[in-house]
Parts: sequence; C-alpha cells; structure tokens
Amino acid sequence: ATSTTEVAVNLVDPQNFTPYPVLRGFGSMQYQVNDTSNQGFVRLSSIGGPSGENALACCILTPSANAACLQGSRIQGPIESFEIFGDGFEDFVAVSGPDLVVTVQAPATIQAGEQLVYTITITNEGLLAATNARIREYAPISANVSPTLTVGTWTCAATGAGSSCGNTSGSGLISSVSEQNLNIAAGGSITYTVTRMVVGSPVPTPGSQLRLQAAAFSRPADNESRIGNNQGEALVTIVNNTPPTISDVGNQVINEDTPTGTLSVTIADTQTSGAGLSLTATSSNTAVVPNGGAGLTLGGSGNNRNIVVTPAQDAVGSSTITLIVSDGSLTATDTFVVTVSQVNDPPSFTAGADQVFTSHASGLVTALPDPWATAISPCPPSRPTCVGNEGTQNVTLSIANVSDPDDILSGTGPGQVSISSTTGTMSYFFNDDGGNPGFAPEGVVCFDVVATDDGTPPQSATVQNVKIEVGNGTGSCIPSDQDD
Repeated sequence: ATSTTEVAVNLVDPQNFTPYPVLRGFGSMQYQVNDTSNQGFVRLSSIGGPSGENALACCILTPSANAACLQGSRIQGPIESFEIFGDGFEDFVAVSGPDLVVTVQAPATIQAGEQLVYTITITNEGLLAATNARIREYAPISANVSPTLTVGTWTCAATGAGSSCGNTSGSGLISSVSEQNLNIAAGGSITYTVTRMVVGSPVPTPGSQLRLQAAAFSRPADNESRIGNNQGEALVTIVNNTPPTISDVGNQVINEDTPTGTLSVTIADTQTSGAGLSLTATSSNTAVVPNGGAGLTLGGSGNNRNIVVTPAQDAVGSSTITLIVSDGSLTATDTFVVTVSQVNDPPSFTAGADQVFTSHASGLVTALPDPWATAISPCPPSRPTCVGNEGTQNVTLSIANVSDPDDILSGTGPGQVSISSTTGTMSYFFNDDGGNPGFAPEGVVCFDVVATDDGTPPQSATVQNVKIEVGNGTGSCIPSDQDD
C-alpha cells in the first residue's frame, strides 16, 4: 500500500562532512509500508530495498490525526537492533514537560594516533523531570570510514537530585541498547565522557574531519516541550603530524666510578616546540648504569638537551642507553653504548696507635694493639663493593721511610720494624742505652706503613709518620722525606 504525507528530512552523509539543510515539503516521496496487521505501521526506507533495511524511523499512521507520521512509535512485530524507538517508546502526547538539550564538546583538532576524549552532556532545561529517557550516539568507528575511531570506552555521571545513568560505564557507541532508563531531574544533567583513539593506519587525510553526534529523547508521556534541541554534534579536524627528531649520541668508554661528560642531545619537531617535547632515558643493564637520577641525569631545555651517564659504584661492563623523544603522539629513538672499564682501586687497612714508652723499654716488643694493622683489604673503605672485581688480589704490608735519629731501634732502614701482611702484627727491637744498660735510649722513631696490592697496575695506600717514642710522649716525627 502507498500513503501520502508531508515529513521533514535532515540529510547528513557521514563520509561527506558538509551538512545539508533540513528539507521540508516532500509531498510525493514514497516509502515502503510493512503493514501486515493493517494498523498503519510505516517503516521509512528507500523504495526498492528489502523490507527493514536502512530504516530511518518507525511510525504509526493514525487516520484520525490526518495520517501524521509520529517518530518512533511501534505496535507490531519484533524489535530490531537498529531501531531507536521500536517498542512504542515515543507514543505522541502533545503537552509540555521536560526540555532536553544535547551538547557535544571535543577538541577542535587532533592528530592521527592520538587519544580523543570528548563529552556528551544532556541537560534538562524544562520544569519537569525526564524519566526513562534514551540516548543515541554516532561516531565513525567503521573501518570503511576515514578518519575513524576505535570502539573506545565511556563513563556516565549524573548531577541533580533524582538524576541517574542507566549504566555508569561501557564500551562502543552509546545507544538505547547499552544505556537505557536515564533519569534527568529538572535542572539536572547527565554527562558522558568518551575516550577513543584516532586510527592512524591508514593515515587519515589532513583536514578531514571526525563528526561526533548524539541525540536524546524523553518519553512523550513526560511531555517534552521541545525536540529541536535534542541533538548535538562536534567536528574534530585531523591535523598532520610528523615524528620528532633526535640527534645521534656516540658510544662512550669510561673508567670505573667515573661519569661521562655532559653529552649533547638535540631534539626537534615540525609541529611541536622544543619545550613541548619530552625526553626520557633508560638503561638496558641497570647493574652497570642505574635508571633514574642515580645513573641517567637529563638536563637542558627546549631543543637543546643533554645527558650525563654515571655508572654504579665499582660496576664494570656495558649498557645500552635508549633515548626517546615524544611529541605526545609520535616518538623518535636514539641508542648508544656505554662501556665501563675496570680500574684497580687502592688497598686499605686500619692503623693502630702510636707506640709510646715512658721507661723500661727494652728488647723485642710486639706493638699494641695486636694485631696493629686490621681490616686489611684490596678495596678502599669508601668502596667495599670493589671486592667483586678485586677480591682475589693479595695485599702486602711493608715499612718505608724509617727515621731513627736517636738510634733507639736495632737494625737499619725498613728492617728496624717488621709487620705481617697476613696477621697485621708489628714488632721491633730496642737498642740498649750504653749509659743505662738494659733499657732503650730516649728518642723518637718515625716511619710509614705501606699497603700494596698485586692488581694491574699495582696500587698502594700509605699511613705516614707512625711513631715509636721512648720518653714523655711529647716527641714529634721528623717528616719521613728528610731522613732515610
């Protein structure tokens, strides 16, 4: 059957972003009628297509109302997934009530591959609440459309006493299927925050646009006063984005426990200022070069950045340093290798006290405390972790630069004092004072104790001017380089 009526049609091609005006007065347009129950049910779709395909809306033709085609009512057949109001949701009641206003807010521009976050807000400017209202969203998430978005996710938040979302979160397009039973109090609102990615492959054409649309409807039983403001949209323009650039940093060879110098890094981007670019650094071997400020110190500003690489204490080996510059969407990477070479650290030991005898010193004496030299190590006290590299080294203790002007010790030179490299025990033998037989003469002996390792090359550490005194304890050492 064919029926004649006058309708208003708003034409929008989602792949052509030039909006067409509302077209009114099409008195001779033909639509298919699927009226198996002779109840005036109309499905608006193009003549020639299969029944139910590309449906624009569903209506009830009410003869007593001059065959007015009212949006969305339905009283027969199963509800189809593509129908907005296929369950009698919008049976027409022409009285005043709530007034739903839809706004879509989104950034004006975006780059391919970036995350797009936008909001859809439904505000009730009417005097009465809208109960069990519905929403339908459109966004280009089809692979056949460019530019296109990922399916994404959304959250819903309500304001105003009595306002509530059907679901507080979801994925995909927001529709009456995923989000039913919205309640919006008078003066209240519901806001959807939608997050989707702009698909970057294939690369969309710069200047093309994403059209984001949404519509909300209250039930006619709620007596909405206006429906012309029930739809909102936003256009987001795709802008061209090229990756940033980063200069090459050459490989570095440094000594153990020694940082690199300040290494220059130049970054740039056609669309983003140097200040808007972020630079990060990571180490592939954190045992050699730690991540963060302990091992990788970034500095500089704008396009002129720098990095200082500091190896872990006593670490030896190699690490690949990766520098990444980002404009917030695209990145560029540079890598360089830092090789840390082993350096032999000097040995160490803890020296005992000076030896002072006020009287009755004679013969062979073992220095107190015994052992006199303790904590004998191939590593300096500040670097105990060097044992990992140098733990197999041998440390030899020796006596050097003996000064004995009063001849209080027997023997000559370094042989006047002996010290054990194994135990740290020190000993010496007093001469006999000719004027006071059986006792050592008064005087002061000064000498150095040297620890030497067998690393490559050998390193040594010296405790200078160790004193042996026979007297009242006030004697001082003669500098060892003035007497041998």
